[in-house]
Amino acid sequence: MPTIEVRFETLDDSGCTVFTLFEADLPSLGIGPGSQAYQNRSVVNTANGQVYRDVVRLKLVWKDPGTDAHICYVFEEDCNVMPGAWNPALGRNRLSGLSLRRKAYMATAPVEPVVLNVAETRHGVFKNIPT
Repeated sequence: MPTIEVRFETLDDSGCTVFTLFEADLPSLGIGPGSQAYQNRSVVNTANGQVYRDVVRLKLVWKDPGTDAHICYVFEEDCNVMPGAWNPALGRNRLSGLSLRRKAYMATAPVEPVVLNVAETRHGVFKNIPT
């Protein structure tokens, strides 16, 4: 199961995650060229028209890494996909930027670090999600 680890410090005051996937992360998440999870979508309306960005539809699950138990409900996410990759020499975190999701949620236990399990969607069906 591909995972991304997100610490609670990456949550904003409303409890929303704030992160962006980079193109270099997609293969490690099992998302290849032509995947239906990977789309170019209109995300912003401007005076000059619509702005399109590459986004990936993902399934995210908050889990307690100690007990492997879910500590928050499962939700669906459209994530921005930014070009490039994390640069350890510059200390730039690949989990930075703004998620497209605006719906707030609250974790139910102050457990660190929390593992964010990620899997792509196909026709509205989520794959590789633990039950």
